[in-house]
Amino acid sequence: MQQDVLSIYCFSVKKLFSDLGVTYKAIELDRESDGSEVQSALAELSGQRTVPNVFIGGKHVGGCD
Repeated sequence: MQQDVLSIYCFSVKKLFSDLGVTYKAIELDRESDGSEVQSALAELSGQRTVPNVFIGGKHVGGCD
């Protein structure tokens, strides 16, 4: 899951996954030295620049909606 630490939407998805007992990996773009490059690459893959950008099993499934 691509995210920005300050995003309430990212928090909501993380809480949902935790409540469901889902194991996930969150990439906190604002804490990564190459965060903007990662965001650009994920935007090319998904067509989505906003966060969270959720992938399940390598497949893009959307954001917080």
